[in-house]
Amino acid sequence: MATKPEYRSFLRTYIGDTPLKNLLHAGHELEDTSLDLALDMAVDQYNTTPPILGTVTYQDFPSITILIQLATIQSLIMAGIVQSRNFLQFNDGGVSYLISDKAGDYQNWIGRLLEGTREHVMSYKIARNMDDGFDTIQSPYAKNWWY
Repeated sequence: MATKPEYRSFLRTYIGDTPLKNLLHAGHELEDTSLDLALDMAVDQYNTTPPILGTVTYQDFPSITILIQLATIQSLIMAGIVQSRNFLQFNDGGVSYLISDKAGDYQNWIGRLLEGTREHVMSYKIARNMDDGFDTIQSPYAKNWWY
């Protein structure tokens, strides 16, 4: 289907991590290496989620939606960790300041996406497993039935 750089571009577009949309942050929030890691983790998560249907790669990944949603969850986790680490609240002359107070927002998005994506992955894999199971089993006697 697509290559890793193409999926990275899809992911960046999906999460809106572009200079035009990052009004408070110049450039991209997540570097290409972070998005690549999120994509690799998404493929690994899909491959290791039962039922195991064999190993898929970027080129034969069965659903662009599943891959991008799984990678989005990983991207939000990465960005949320940075937000949590950089949180700072202080008071100066009676004025309170909050810096990087978005960790809770990231957690909400992660929770919402995780629930729906987990159900989507399981439904797809169960249906695919069932479809693969409706095959025929040859009898060892069937190929030589004329003897």
